[in-house]
Amino acid sequence: MKAPNAASSGAKVLPSNLDRAFKLAQLPPTVSGLRDQVTGRELKMVWQFMPHAAETRAAMALLVSKAKANPPRVPAYMVDGLVYTKRGREVRPVFLCKKDLDAALSQLGQSETGKREVIVVDLLGFLLQLQDDIDEGVGGIADEVKSLEFVPPSESINFREQLKKDKVPLKARIVPPDHSGGR
Repeated sequence: MKAPNAASSGAKVLPSNLDRAFKLAQLPPTVSGLRDQVTGRELKMVWQFMPHAAETRAAMALLVSKAKANPPRVPAYMVDGLVYTKRGREVRPVFLCKKDLDAALSQLGQSETGKREVIVVDLLGFLLQLQDDIDEGVGGIADEVKSLEFVPPSESINFREQLKKDKVPLKARIVPPDHSGGR
């Protein structure tokens, strides 16, 4: 966010939602307006999901303990049979952070979570499969999608709240009315 000399780098954090991020990641590469200094070729931009390195390690550790070796590019976690009621309907959480999954399981207690298996999925693959199932009209997919509750990382929620607090309020500007008839 800041250049080494403490001058602003011009970078901004723009909060978004999963739907918008997923749609942006599916777009083809776009022209950046920059050129490679060595080859002179035009550089292109692509939107990508970049999981936190600690999250990738947590997913890998969980998979190694289950003798599975292929880590997901963007890990997400589900618990077999875990359902809770939210606004009068039952939802199945899809956690985007292992720490949040662990916190939720610790709140349930051992008697409720003892036999349940934590499933590591690749978030992007999971979303693409849901999209394909919707496009193909797979039976029951609408109910499946309605039952999912994506749980964003609590760290991201806290960061977003901090951004809101740190945002410099804009000064009000008084603009006198134009009585000249639009001229």
